Amino acid sequence: MIVIDDKRYIFQHIPKCAGTTLRKWIIDGYGADVRIMGVIDHPETGKVETAHLPLKFTKAIFPEVLEKFRSYQSTAILRDPFDRFVSALGQYLREFHAQNIHLMETPALQKAVSELIQRLRAGDQHRDYRLMHFYTQASFVEDEGERLITTLYPIESVGQAARDIGRILDLNAARVQTQNERKEFRLRAVGAPARAADRMARRVLPEKVWRRSRNIAIARLMKPKRGPADTVFAVPGCRDFVAEHYARDIELYEMVRPQHRKAN
Repeated sequence: MIVIDDKRYIFQHIPKCAGTTLRKWIIDGYGADVRIMGVIDHPETGKVETAHLPLKFTKAIFPEVLEKFRSYQSTAILRDPFDRFVSALGQYLREFHAQNIHLMETPALQKAVSELIQRLRAGDQHRDYRLMHFYTQASFVEDEGERLITTLYPIESVGQAARDIGRILDLNAARVQTQNERKEFRLRAVGAPARAADRMARRVLPEKVWRRSRNIAIARLMKPKRGPADTVFAVPGCRDFVAEHYARDIELYEMVRPQHRKAN
């Protein structure tokens, strides 16, 4: 979360919704003092990561910030809940279990998914901060049914969000590098030498020449990265769980998508 009192503005960073890109850009412009982040142990909430605080936790830990939500402009990015679930799963396995979701054998991955669903059904995400990426998006947007975020964007409109935030904060939106489609090398053995060559080219070539050659290399050497979604949602009941558990997230995402499709 970022709070800029001079501009009466809050950026609500929902995990796994492209918020890191915008957060870093804003901090580059305003300095680290505007951010709220770090793991703390609070008597009402237990251990939480304050960079990603649902509004009910904000109310308990930073009640003065919750009041600012009611009078400040604020922005949040929303993501398709099914895509977000897979992305959150990948980060959870990598960060807390030292597992690469793209390299896991199917039985091991599906076992991890089944165990995770059991934990989420039991509400463990509210007791274990390591499950913070599985908080509902609605919990960052609404408090007891009251919507506190003034402007919502689908993840596909991060560029538009940056332009609008830039106007509020007097920042150059052209500096925001939106995330492109994930890619992987067609031949894994090419990866290390290609990255080394790219680093050297960036040091010695003019930027325009480097970018042009880099784009050509990406087109020839890489392909879209195959995700693990099919394996994840092959787990019995997984798709139904996401549809039920994140039902309000689906409603919010579907609500903002048409608005920004017209705007863009």
